[in-house]
Amino acid sequence: MRKMLGFFFVAILLVLVFLTMYIQGWSFKTPKKLTIWFDKSVEGLRKGDDVRVEGILYGKVARLALNERAGVNVEVDLDRDDVDLHLNEDGTPAYDISVEAFTILGGNFVSIKRGVGPRKADLKEPLVGKTKPSPFEAFAHLAEDNRDKLKVAIQNLGEAAGEIKKIGESINKGEGTIGKLIKEPTLHDEAKATLEDARKAITDIRGAVTDVRAKLNSTENSVGKVLNTPELHDELVKSVREVKESVTRAVDDIKALTQKAQDKNAGPLGALLSDTEMKDDLKKTAENLKKISQDVEKVSDKLSKGEGTLGKLVMQDELYQEAKKTLEGVDKVLGRAGRAHVYVVGEAKSYPDSKLLIAKAGLRIEPDETKYFYAGVTFLSLDAAGPIRFESQQQGGGSDTEVTFDALAFYRIPWFLTEYVGVKAGMIEGKFGGGVEVDFEPFARWPVHIDFEIRDAYNDLSDEDIDEEIRGPMTRVWARVPLWTRPLMEKKEDGTLVNKSAWWENVLYAFKVFGGVSRIQDDPEFFVGIGLEYRDEDIKALVGLVSSGR
Repeated sequence: MRKMLGFFFVAILLVLVFLTMYIQGWSFKTPKKLTIWFDKSVEGLRKGDDVRVEGILYGKVARLALNERAGVNVEVDLDRDDVDLHLNEDGTPAYDISVEAFTILGGNFVSIKRGVGPRKADLKEPLVGKTKPSPFEAFAHLAEDNRDKLKVAIQNLGEAAGEIKKIGESINKGEGTIGKLIKEPTLHDEAKATLEDARKAITDIRGAVTDVRAKLNSTENSVGKVLNTPELHDELVKSVREVKESVTRAVDDIKALTQKAQDKNAGPLGALLSDTEMKDDLKKTAENLKKISQDVEKVSDKLSKGEGTLGKLVMQDELYQEAKKTLEGVDKVLGRAGRAHVYVVGEAKSYPDSKLLIAKAGLRIEPDETKYFYAGVTFLSLDAAGPIRFESQQQGGGSDTEVTFDALAFYRIPWFLTEYVGVKAGMIEGKFGGGVEVDFEPFARWPVHIDFEIRDAYNDLSDEDIDEEIRGPMTRVWARVPLWTRPLMEKKEDGTLVNKSAWWENVLYAFKVFGGVSRIQDDPEFFVGIGLEYRDEDIKALVGLVSSGR
């Protein structure tokens, strides 16, 4: 047993030694040594710094010493022997050896470029290196050459800051159009009053249509009885036809009587009708009765066919349908705005590795449970000591804040995973992107929100002023939970929902905490944050006013 324990102990010790040698890069090969002479200072170069040939790591700096006459001798060890190193002394270009910086913030290495040419340099003799000015020295020379221009630019910035301050003071005093919009509540009150009037108008229209529909469906009035009692309709048509027949018979009788009365010997009536004036009057009366009969016949036909206003009222229900369409049209304009939810959204997320703070503020409008629209502004607080490069860092070594805009449209998939999953697309932090959102409740009324987000990365310092130093797009995934459970809602008899939670429960639910991972495909980093989602009825009233204007 002791032998087995001793064997395992020795084996583990050998593995640890091997791993240590592998991690530290130990090698038993004898490195090639080169001596490079630099005529000027090699400030920042240290023992152990990299030696790169055409950008490929070939060795390390072994020793630095002052040259007896001038400059510095740098001894380097070359570890790789897979390719014989040939440095060309003549030709265009010749070999070039220099000390370069990894980044503007520090870290140097020896750069060797072989050049072209037929004659090779003797590696046993000291090689000649060149010292290039550091970025800070180059910037100092540039600033010295443009001192007057920099003074003018700083003076202009000071004047611009003064003007901005005056504008801010004017706005705070309520002066001008913007100041009045911010300071005076008149616009808000008028918008709210207008929306209330619109709601009352909709209520009145709905009541009127409901009354008309009820009367049309009722049999307590004449029109309702005609519309809803088939027997009454048949009786009405039958009566009209009987009137027509009676009038026709009466006209025939009058004609016969007139012909008989033309004879003077037909009695007193004949004598009476022999009078020319009386005859003409009777003839006109007969013609009028005939016209009445024809008109009654036409009315009867139109009623049977459903023609004309009365015919449509008797035979069709278009009045109700038109009223219903009118109500639906009004509801599309103002009803959707009244049912929409409007949230004021704010959040701040901290990225410790990138030394980045992202703050957002905006509005999220939810017309219904399947979609929302978001618009807002994003502030990117960039630290000069972080790995992200930006214009102010390169020019003056200072921190900066960039302002970008967000605009997103979200749609929840109704047929997938019981409406838990949705997709979004638009502008994220000023760049095109999209993502997937998942909402679920693992605990009672305690929702969890998972968000995967991808957008185009900032990678051009000259055009976009920011280089995030990332390969490919920016990807993030995070979880968001509220500080308290979802508000308890109770449904009343009229169908409206009432919030039964205490005020402090609603406040804690409005605050959210974030935690997630950014730069997933490149160099993942964790981040945390806090946010606020507040449902605002006043802003909802303003949105409703805009909808009614449309």
